[in-house]
Amino acid sequence: MTEFFSRTEIAADIRRLIVKLEGPLDASYEGKAQLLRPVLVIINANPRQFDESCQVNIGWIGEGLVGSIQRALQDGVSADVLNNIYTSLFRFVIEFDLSIQGDMSFDLRRFIDYVDDEVEAFTGRDLQQINFARHQMPIAILKKLIGSPILKNVTEPQKITDSIQEKFTAWNKELNEKEQSATQLKEALETYTTAFNFVGLHKGFDKLSEEKAIEVKGLNRLLVGFGILAGAPLFAELLAVAFYLDRFKEWNANMLFAAIPAFSLTVLLIYFFRIVLRRAEAARSQLLQIELRKTLCQFIQSYADYSNKIKSNNPEALSKFENIIFSGLVSNDDKLPTTFDGVDQLGQLVQAIRGGK
Repeated sequence: MTEFFSRTEIAADIRRLIVKLEGPLDASYEGKAQLLRPVLVIINANPRQFDESCQVNIGWIGEGLVGSIQRALQDGVSADVLNNIYTSLFRFVIEFDLSIQGDMSFDLRRFIDYVDDEVEAFTGRDLQQINFARHQMPIAILKKLIGSPILKNVTEPQKITDSIQEKFTAWNKELNEKEQSATQLKEALETYTTAFNFVGLHKGFDKLSEEKAIEVKGLNRLLVGFGILAGAPLFAELLAVAFYLDRFKEWNANMLFAAIPAFSLTVLLIYFFRIVLRRAEAARSQLLQIELRKTLCQFIQSYADYSNKIKSNNPEALSKFENIIFSGLVSNDDKLPTTFDGVDQLGQLVQAIRGGK
């Protein structure tokens, strides 16, 4: 759309002309000025609407109207200049009337009626403008519009229908592609989310496995230590017998009483050795269970998909897996000897020695 009345400089010229027409004028055309001022006021108040409705005359005589207004501002309002402005605005108002829906304002209608009634007062080019606006301009505007793309589309409904159908087909195709892409992204996101969850679970088991491996190493060292200590008293007794074999008969009773604490210490060390041994076996068992869980986490997603497809009607499809994964670690502590069990055994041993005496 070509802007004309909305242009700042033209709007300013129209306002200046309105002020000029309010001043003292010649009595011969003062009546025309009184009818022209409201038209200019309406145009100046609604420039966008007149631009949209008067595109044809803006292209034909827009610059001519600007020239007439500027002459009136510079040289003063004369009868000829006023008639030029009158007839030019008459064409704009007629086109405006043809373009809008409904009736025009009272001032615009009165302006048209005055020109129609006083047409004989205009001569020369002004009269030609009026006759053209009334008789030829509507046909010229129609011919111009018929050549425009808008009316061409109206006269070719099948072409419009085909074009719209093609656009809808293209939109539907693009929409389906976008929908498929969104579905794929959704499935990928769900897969990544599940995979991330199991990666986190595997990482937790891995950390637990490292801690349990450290515990197993410590228990193994402790087991070796207790094994060495358990044999130390007996080894010390054998060394004493070997070095002092010639005095063994003299020290027979003393050696017997000296062997009791050594034997008791050996029994205690063997007892603690058993405890550490059972603890080490339990820790190794737990470590194997953790490693089993880490292995199961690597194929759980495929197993779940398989179960959904093959065992869709079985809600317990993953029950065994869940029982293994989320069950507690078995420590096998039920049969571990307690401290009091060792004390009772030592008491029985002392009673047996006393009874032998």
